[in-house]
Amino acid sequence: MIARGAKGEVDMPRQPIKVEIVEKKTTAMEKVALRISFAAMLIAVAAVGVSLWVGYETRNHNRLSVMPQLEMDGQFAGRTEYDGFYVINKGIGPAIIKRYDVYFDHKRFEGTKDEFFGKLHKRIGIPVLGQPVHLNLSLPHAVSVKETLPLYTYKPDWSDNRYEQARNDLNNHVQIEIEYCSFYDDCKLFRY
Repeated sequence: MIARGAKGEVDMPRQPIKVEIVEKKTTAMEKVALRISFAAMLIAVAAVGVSLWVGYETRNHNRLSVMPQLEMDGQFAGRTEYDGFYVINKGIGPAIIKRYDVYFDHKRFEGTKDEFFGKLHKRIGIPVLGQPVHLNLSLPHAVSVKETLPLYTYKPDWSDNRYEQARNDLNNHVQIEIEYCSFYDDCKLFRY
């Protein structure tokens, strides 16, 4: 039976299209190219891993190469014009002092510089240690490599024979705590 369309044309029955699946054979050159691509990908992944490791090690090296090391030096017995407590940066990078506290008889001292010196000199003897010179720092304060920073100094009164005992009392009654950091903000706490 022949079917007619709306315009009177004849619709012919359609024949199915035959499709053949042809399996493509890979050549030897294509196999080599695939292996080279895979090897290149592995090398790229390894290179990224090595780059990350080198970056990590470089960062650690840079942090260590600017690490400060503060030490306290009590300069007494005429080594300098002023006796007292000096902070020395013996590290290989600058130290940034974030805070420092002074303790009197193991209690944190809260008060003015004049109150501290008054309490200290009342306990030890005012004329014996002479005139105080330093105590306050503006914070944060940078201490460069091999710099000596006076924290508490005084001009000694060598004419007073009680000077040696007063100096020992100063070491026994005053403690200093300093928090300092490197440029990478690696912080340490130093106590004397």
